[in-house]
Amino acid sequence: MVENLRGEVSDLKSQVSQLQQNSKLDATDQSTNNNQSDLLDRQQLAERLGVDQTAIAQHETDGKEFVEWSKSKDPEQISWKYAGANLFRRV
Repeated sequence: MVENLRGEVSDLKSQVSQLQQNSKLDATDQSTNNNQSDLLDRQQLAERLGVDQTAIAQHETDGKEFVEWSKSKDPEQISWKYAGANLFRRV
């Protein structure tokens, strides 16, 4: 009887370990998906801010000024930061 319980406990430990690993993978996937949805290309950001792409290009390398400028134009008052490669990240 004790041996049977040991076997069952061992099986339960394996199942818990598998669930923990799956949970970590799910959290990583969600984090990756959230990060990607926080990125916009120049055209998408221009449409969101209601400006031309050229206005974005003129301001994108201004650092903190761009962050404040983009926030003033964003319909939800979200700040944006140039992330390189014509991509912009939500701040």
